[in-house]
Amino acid sequence: MEKFGFLKDIFFKCCIAGVSFILCLIFLEIGIRIFTDQPYYGYPKDLFRNDKELGYSLTPNFEGMHIQPEFKVKYHINSQGFRDEEVSEQKFYSSKRILLLGDSVAFGLCVRMNQSWAYLLEKKINEKTKNRYIIINTGVPGYGQEEEIKFFKTRGKKLNPDIVLTQFCWNDLGHNILYSVQNGYLSAFREGTVSKVKIFLNLHSRLYTFIVLRIKSSKWWQRKRRDRRLLLAPQFVTDSRIEERFKITENYLIELDKEIKSTGAKHYIVLIPDKDFINLKRMEYLTAAFLELCKKLDISVINLYPEFKSHFEKGENLYFKIDPHWNEEGNRVAADVIYRKLINKLKI
Repeated sequence: MEKFGFLKDIFFKCCIAGVSFILCLIFLEIGIRIFTDQPYYGYPKDLFRNDKELGYSLTPNFEGMHIQPEFKVKYHINSQGFRDEEVSEQKFYSSKRILLLGDSVAFGLCVRMNQSWAYLLEKKINEKTKNRYIIINTGVPGYGQEEEIKFFKTRGKKLNPDIVLTQFCWNDLGHNILYSVQNGYLSAFREGTVSKVKIFLNLHSRLYTFIVLRIKSSKWWQRKRRDRRLLLAPQFVTDSRIEERFKITENYLIELDKEIKSTGAKHYIVLIPDKDFINLKRMEYLTAAFLELCKKLDISVINLYPEFKSHFEKGENLYFKIDPHWNEEGNRVAADVIYRKLINKLKI
């Protein structure tokens, strides 16, 4: 009986501790929701919609705030589903059009529209040229080469571009992650209980994202992430799968380039440097391999890697601390580099 009473006492105390812990989490969750702007999702709700042709796309006429610890930005999407001004399919005689294809980097994620490299590039070109150049920014966060090809075939070519800039990030190498829109939120197709729990917590718990973002902003986490990347980078480059990824990318590039040039437009790829690999020598190997591939396919490349590496070595930060995207200065540098290389290529 004494043993039974002892176990009962332990069980009772564990129940009290468990209930107290849960109540504590509930009060913390309520407090964070009341006293902070802590986000619980990476993008504003309803920024994206499901799309029969493309899988998903930006929601026309959307307006909403993107709030994170490092930035607070309002996004406006036009009636055509672009983060841009309204664009007529009919082109004015004196104007030239530059169509921008890409993902969140092209979209200008984390910065205001007038701070994005697409906006700054258009401004710089028009300050120096007689012709009126209009950059049509069709970038959508999460898009890869497959979506870009579908977009250009179904909608992009209708905009009658003279030039197409295709932004290429290293996460575009091979097949891209598949996404869908669920209850107004963009979600990746992932398998496993752990992934499902993370998705649920990201969507519903601001306490969870508060803790995660604070950990990721710590020096310990940044050092751990950098060390992990250094360990994985040689394997990533030497792994036989890299050849398969390059082959998949080659097929995508051939198809996209053919579609673009069939309209009479000129095609340039803008190669985007990765935040985590920018100072690795292995990155030079990947960059050289990609440039060689594009040379073989007769596709011109605007390579941002050397300029961004130079700024990195000077201690200049072009990326957000937590978020992997460019900050305001990163967008400005990108616009300057692309402008200089583009006017040389086009003799604008």
